[in-house]
Amino acid sequence: MGSGTDIAIESGGIILVKNNLLDVVNALELSQKTFNRIKLNLFWAFIYNSLGIPVAAGIFVGLG
Repeated sequence: MGSGTDIAIESGGIILVKNNLLDVVNALELSQKTFNRIKLNLFWAFIYNSLGIPVAAGIFVGLG
């Protein structure tokens, strides 16, 4: 059986280690920036693969 602290840590979305509530705001801003970066990276990976896979497959060999 876990203690009350263990249960609170498992169920909490954000866990404060210090007594500063502004850390919640900082954590939410960081998570939003991280999520935006993930979406940007997925976009560029899609573009890169859309162009790179046909080139690697050699579909442009006979077009020149």
